[in-house]
Amino acid sequence: MEQAGLQTIATFNGTLLTRKRVHGKPFVQLIFREAGKDWLCLSSDIAHAARLQVGKKYRIEGIFKSLGEHTYIHEPQIAPLAQQIVKRRLWISLAIALAILLTGTGIVLAATHKVTPPSPGAPVFGRAPTDVPVTTPTDTPSDAPAAPSTNTPPVTTATSPPQSAPTTPPPATPPVLAVTPQPPADTIAPTVPTDLMAGASLTGGISLSWQASTDDVAVVSYEVFRDGSSVSSTTDTTYTDTTAPAGVDHTYTVVAFDAANNMSASSAPYTVPATPEP
Repeated sequence: MEQAGLQTIATFNGTLLTRKRVHGKPFVQLIFREAGKDWLCLSSDIAHAARLQVGKKYRIEGIFKSLGEHTYIHEPQIAPLAQQIVKRRLWISLAIALAILLTGTGIVLAATHKVTPPSPGAPVFGRAPTDVPVTTPTDTPSDAPAAPSTNTPPVTTATSPPQSAPTTPPPATPPVLAVTPQPPADTIAPTVPTDLMAGASLTGGISLSWQASTDDVAVVSYEVFRDGSSVSSTTDTTYTDTTAPAGVDHTYTVVAFDAANNMSASSAPYTVPATPEP
């Protein structure tokens, strides 16, 4: 974590666990897990969030914010971890190449440096001259008086008997309460909507249809995106877009939601050619 003024910046690598869209809110809830800890991220880029894959690792950077007692990462920058690994490997390769270049330069300089041998008779560091006489101390005469010795009686100290530590009764063991296990929360996203098709409607606008998604609980709604922006939500597998501007191409995608607000990945895009303006 880094401090930027009064804002706390979060930077970590996490695995995407769940992706949920709260109906009526212009953002997606993304939960990433890093080292056993879950991080909540709120992103208004719904189309980008739909392209993220559950179970894969990403690099997340964002600013911490508070909502009541809860904290979350606001508008995070999310990138696949593989891109970060490639950048890191590139920097490591550059550092290794620079180290090899500097090491090679040092070897060349060491090889070209000429060492001059010492002249005869010159002193050599670390070696004593051979013509200096060596003197040894004389032995101490045996008739030298010895140091007087004193007979000091041994000193005895009285020791007190060891005291036993006071014993304390062990703490009472709290009663074990039976806990009823709760059923696990639904974190499985619906399958991706398939076979998205679109064309001009007889009553005006662009008519879309797709194959229904499946889920272990139930698919409750679909959200339609036009050119990366949300257009509408529907419970059917068909939708007619009557607000699409004429004269330009439009690309549509669809995502599915289940009863636990888990959001599926985005469907394959379908581009509708431009229709003439009336």
